Amino acid sequence: MRGQTRPLQAGWSPLVLWTLSIALLGALMVGALAVAGPAEAQARKDEVTLRASWLFAGYDVPYFVARHKGYYEEAGLAVQLQEGRGSVLTMQLIANKSNTFGIVDGAVLAIGVERGMPVRMVAGVMQRSPAAILVLEASGIRSPKEMAGKIAGLVPGSNTTLLFPVFLEQNGVRPDAVTVINVDPPSKERLFRPWRLLAFLPDWRMLKLWFFRVRNRQDHTLLAAVADEFERSGIPVAHSTKYCPELLAEEGVLTRRGPTKAQLADIRFGWRVAKRMADLDVGQSVAVSERATLSVEGIEGTDRNIRRAGELCRRGGFTVVKLAKEGHDMRFDVPAIG
Repeated sequence: MRGQTRPLQAGWSPLVLWTLSIALLGALMVGALAVAGPAEAQARKDEVTLRASWLFAGYDVPYFVARHKGYYEEAGLAVQLQEGRGSVLTMQLIANKSNTFGIVDGAVLAIGVERGMPVRMVAGVMQRSPAAILVLEASGIRSPKEMAGKIAGLVPGSNTTLLFPVFLEQNGVRPDAVTVINVDPPSKERLFRPWRLLAFLPDWRMLKLWFFRVRNRQDHTLLAAVADEFERSGIPVAHSTKYCPELLAEEGVLTRRGPTKAQLADIRFGWRVAKRMADLDVGQSVAVSERATLSVEGIEGTDRNIRRAGELCRRGGFTVVKLAKEGHDMRFDVPAIG
């Protein structure tokens, strides 16, 4: 379906504007900051890093201008600017002291602080939210009140999703008057729906790959076949962690509290089960409780595997183990949680 889209704007109360300045907009976080006097700053420069929330864009230009004009040097700082891959990862890198400063979404920051992450906000980068709700021009919706009885598609865990109920209430609409559906990325399940060829309209190259070239249609086989097709056309596919090795988890406990004796037993048990499932290319994650397997990941992915485990183990407290198969092709699908 095609249609024009237009931003839906609405008035916000001062309270909500203040909330947005903290929760919707970029925030500057600091784990530790040492302030030196002028003479001391000339004698030495503190090496610090500033990681963006995403790929560098126009609103990151001031940081480069400040470095070019020597503002950081005058303050006794040697600043290294780094691109990000999302606010959550940037916040985690600040929390584990891999980076000194970071620019993150305020809503993500608030959740991180609530969960005990050792980060804090020291300044708001923007004073007004750039976020917008888009509607089809033909829908006839011109104000938030006209959204009552409609369906909104939101990305799970995004700042917009977190504050959408507040947005509705501030504009006189009950949150339960709008049906919210999760807009997840396309999943492998779509490959097995009826009339799939008409839905995807693959070209001859893809048809040959799907029906004649791959020995099976497991995730690893399909992804490797697509990567090989790129390389046949002269487009090399680099290891997915080549440019962000700092995102790989190191061995050991990454949280302030380590696993209990019972949880450690579940981890060892789940590791053996997950290893066999991964080597069979069934899935990368399993959920276990009291050394019993609750659920095994299939084509639905890790998120839904965890949800299914939660439905089967209502008391909670289960353990999820996720790992790569032996000889995993690091060009794609590196196991991740977060």
